Amino acid sequence: MNSKLLSLIAFVAIAIGLYGLLQPNDSDQPAQTETAPPDVVYKVITLKSALDRGETIARNNLIIETWPESKANQMGIDKDMALPETHGEVLLARRTLAAGDILYPDAVVSPQSQDYLDYVTQDNRIPFPLEVSSTSVVGGAVRAGALVDIMALASTDQNLANETTVRSFRGVSLAPVLMGVKVLKVAQSRQEATRNQPASTDTTLILELTRKQVATMTIAKRIAQLEVHKSLGKSSPKDMSANAGDVLDDYRAITEFRADTAVVK
Repeated sequence: MNSKLLSLIAFVAIAIGLYGLLQPNDSDQPAQTETAPPDVVYKVITLKSALDRGETIARNNLIIETWPESKANQMGIDKDMALPETHGEVLLARRTLAAGDILYPDAVVSPQSQDYLDYVTQDNRIPFPLEVSSTSVVGGAVRAGALVDIMALASTDQNLANETTVRSFRGVSLAPVLMGVKVLKVAQSRQEATRNQPASTDTTLILELTRKQVATMTIAKRIAQLEVHKSLGKSSPKDMSANAGDVLDDYRAITEFRADTAVVK
C-alpha cells in the first residue's frame, strides 16, 4: 500500500482519538436536579366563635388559614376565600354557625344580597325607600346604621312636592316629620348630563320605620319637599322648626307645636 496513504490514515485515526479524549465525559457533568413545583395552597376563612342567624360578622371573629390544595378540595374549596365588599355596611350570618366552621360564601348575607334587608330590619319594622338628591342631605354623608331626621318644607298655599319654587312665603314652614330613624342601606345612582340637566348623583336611603311612620312619610312625600339631616339625638322639634317669620322681619306667623310636629297658622 502506498506509504503516503498509510500515513494519512494513521493521522486521521490519531486525530479522531485525540478529539475523543478532549471531549468531557458525561459522568463528569454535575447531575441536574429537577425542581418540584410549589405546593398549591388556598386561603380559608373560619370562625373564632359561634354566630347566630342574622348576627353581624365582625372581622376580629375571623381566622384566615392556609390549607393545602388537597385538604381544601375535600371541603369544596378550589380558590382563595375572601369577604365581599361592604362599603361601610355590615355582613350578617345567614344561618347559625359554630366556632371553627368555614365561612362559606353562601353563609354570608352581604349588602349585595337580594335578601339583605330581610336580615337587617328589626321585627315590626318596615324598610322604606326615600329618594333624595345630594343637596337634600344635610350634615355630610349618611351611612348605613346612622340615625337621621326627616325634615319637610311645606306650604299651605301650594304643593311643594311638585314645585321647586315657592310662589308665596305665606304658610311656608320647615318642621321635622320623623326624628332619629335608622338608615338600613344607602344606594347611589349616577345620572348622566343631558341638554337641559347637568350630571347629578341621586341617593336612595332605606329607612327602618314603623307602620305609622310609613303612613306619615307616604303623605309627606306627596305634599312637601323633604330633606335628611344627621340626627343629633338631643334636639327638640321646636329647635328644628322655622317659618317665614323667622327669615322676614316684617312677616309674622303663629306656630303651634303639637308633640313632635309643628303647624304654621
